[in-house]
Amino acid sequence: MWTIHLENLTTIFDYPDEIRKIIYTTNTIESLNP
Repeated sequence: MWTIHLENLTTIFDYPDEIRKIIYTTNTIESLNP
C-alpha cells in the first residue's frame, strides 16, 4: 500500500533537516493525544 503513496512519502525529504525534525516532533506529540 505504501508504494501507491510513494510520491507523498518522498515529498518530506524535499524539506531541509530542520523542518523535518519539527514535522517528526509534531507528529510524535500528536500521536500521544487520544
